[in-house]
Amino acid sequence: MRGPGEAERPLRLLSVTQGNWGERIAQNIADHAPADWVVLTWAAPRLIPPIVDDPEDFLPSELPQADLLLALGDVPGFAQLIPDIARLCGAQAVLAPIDRNSAMPPGLVSQVRTWLE
Repeated sequence: MRGPGEAERPLRLLSVTQGNWGERIAQNIADHAPADWVVLTWAAPRLIPPIVDDPEDFLPSELPQADLLLALGDVPGFAQLIPDIARLCGAQAVLAPIDRNSAMPPGLVSQVRTWLE
């Protein structure tokens, strides 16, 4: 992610959670991450409709800058916010639980992947 000649700096990880499942994962990462990582968390709204027309209704005006976004949502509406969250925090990579069909149905996985490209 860094170009030649760029100084090494700690990884900046933003975990975005939406419930107990994501909060537990984010806390475990924060507890066990390398000492030089910057690990931040933002708790997304717990109630997000299945279809999100206006993402800004559910997002803060700004998020801390991050190299990696860990998206730990519980519902498909959250998954629709992932590209906007990635843009807000400047993430170069996104990790999301695509094996949780209740949170990210297969068709939505494809859509989110396309939106991120």
